Amino acid sequence: MEVSLCLNDMSSFYFDKIRNYFIKNLSCLDKLSVIFSFVLILLSLVVYYINYKYTHYLSLENPPLITNFILICLALVLLSFSLGLFGAFPKIGLMFKLISIYLIGWVAIFCAYNIQFTPFKNIDSFLYQTDLSLGLNQNNIISWVYQHHYLHYFLTIVYNSLEGQALILPILACFIINRKDVEMFLLKFSILNLIGCVIYYFWPTASPASILEHKYLLSGQISLALQFKQIHQGVLPTVVGNGLISFPSFHVIWSTLFTFFV
Repeated sequence: MEVSLCLNDMSSFYFDKIRNYFIKNLSCLDKLSVIFSFVLILLSLVVYYINYKYTHYLSLENPPLITNFILICLALVLLSFSLGLFGAFPKIGLMFKLISIYLIGWVAIFCAYNIQFTPFKNIDSFLYQTDLSLGLNQNNIISWVYQHHYLHYFLTIVYNSLEGQALILPILACFIINRKDVEMFLLKFSILNLIGCVIYYFWPTASPASILEHKYLLSGQISLALQFKQIHQGVLPTVVGNGLISFPSFHVIWSTLFTFFV
C-alpha cells in the first residue's frame, strides 16, 4: 500500500514538473497548436465510442492507437529537447520545435480517420448539383484535362508533390522566416485540420466516384466510394480507398498553407 502511494506521488510530481516546464517555455501560439491537435484526437475517440456504442460500423482501416501514442510521447520528448536549444542554437531549436508540434498535428490527423464512421448522409450529390448550377460540369472538365496530355501530366506531378511539400517546406522555412510565423503556421495547421474533420463528420463525402463517370477516375477514388457505401450498409468493406475526405480538400488546404507559409 505504501509503495503504491509512493509511486503515485512520484508520478504526480514528475507530471506536474513536466507540465509546468511546457507551460513556462511554450509560447501562447504553441500551446494553442497543441491544444487544437489534442481536441481533434479527443473528438476522434468520441466518434469511435459513438460508433462502438450505437452505429456499429465496420472498417478495414482503423487508427493504430499504440503507434500513435508512442509518436505523441516521442514528439513531447523532442519538444522538451528543442526548448533547451533555443539559447545557443535558436534556428535548430525552432526546427525541432516545429517537427515535434507538427508531428502531433499529423498524429491527430491519423487518429481522425475514425470520422469514417460518420452516421450522416453524404453530400456528394448536393455538391455536384451546386457545381452544375454554377455552370461547372466536372465530367466535362476532367475529360478536357485528359485530352491535354501535358496539362494532365503537370497536374499529376503537382498533386503527387504534396508529400514532399509537407516534409520539406516547413523545415526549410525555419531557416528563412521568423519564429512567430512558424508558430502561426503550426496553429493554422492544427485549426484547419480540426475544422476540416468536423465538416466531414457532419457533411461527409463518399468520393467523386460516387457521382462522376468512372472513365477518367483512379481506382483508389472508385474504391473509396465503395468503401463508404459498404461501411454505411453495416458490412465490412471489401476495399480500401485512397484517402478519405473529398470535401473540404486537404490537398488544397495544405498546399495553400505551405505556399503562403514559405
